[in-house]
Amino acid sequence: MVAPAAATVILAVLLYPLLLGLGSPPTASPTESPFATSYGTPSPNTTPGQTQTAAATPSEPKVYTAQELSDMIGDSAWIGRVVLARAQISPMLAPPPNRCRQPMDPCEIAFLAYVTGKNVVDIGWRDAPVGEGQRYHGLGDVRWLQLVGWDVNPGLFAFRIGETAQYLGPVMDTPNGAPWLVKDVPIGDANAASDELYAVDGWLHETIIAECPAPNDSGPDTSTEYWCGGSFIGGVDIAAPQVSNVFDLGGLHVQWGAYEEFAPDPSKNQGRGTEPRRGIYLVRQIGCQPVTAGECPVWRMVGRLY
Repeated sequence: MVAPAAATVILAVLLYPLLLGLGSPPTASPTESPFATSYGTPSPNTTPGQTQTAAATPSEPKVYTAQELSDMIGDSAWIGRVVLARAQISPMLAPPPNRCRQPMDPCEIAFLAYVTGKNVVDIGWRDAPVGEGQRYHGLGDVRWLQLVGWDVNPGLFAFRIGETAQYLGPVMDTPNGAPWLVKDVPIGDANAASDELYAVDGWLHETIIAECPAPNDSGPDTSTEYWCGGSFIGGVDIAAPQVSNVFDLGGLHVQWGAYEEFAPDPSKNQGRGTEPRRGIYLVRQIGCQPVTAGECPVWRMVGRLY
């Protein structure tokens, strides 16, 4: 029988190479299409109101293995991209100090199990109800944040590739493995925020920027990311949205700036909003914000899949 102290030493020795992420695995190639079919983008020559058709009907998003995910970490061709992977995440026995300093700095407290090579996982943050979690002030707005929930069971997860793999959250499958359509995305309690992510096939677009009166219920602890318009994901089963002087374009209401950050080849339309761009976008429900234009819940976009 091994004494408890000896067993701890043996376990630490076995896991030490995993925690350091040693090894030189083969490099994943981003030239392979993440999807079975390609996406079309709206044609600039389309007549307003005309139905636009994508180049091909989207198929099941590419889902990588844990080892393929490991191979992407630190690869300049993949850094900044968001991918899906079936993986198992385990907690570090002794996380490095000062690696969870404040909200928006991911917490380096986990690693990819059963891979060779780089394996460090940062746990990201998500929106929390006002007054819960940690208060974060940035870019003129206040957000309340908490760490994205995770467990040690294998699953389908989203990651942003960097010098580590940043864990964005669990991804909900559709019955047929295809991306979610806007009309089919489940909506829970309108006031609740969630860890769960949905890969949604849709048109991303943004309203005009207009001068609006300050909301009545604004205060030092509220965000205006969803006030007086914003970015929206419209369904692909209807005509591509035509932006005009409206503050609510329908579909899933995501934060201001999501279009510019995540749309492929974003294009402003001379003060009249944006030209819609189709893609598979990752979103999560964040409840009903204190300052919101339109219906609840609203959604946080965290990336576009590659």
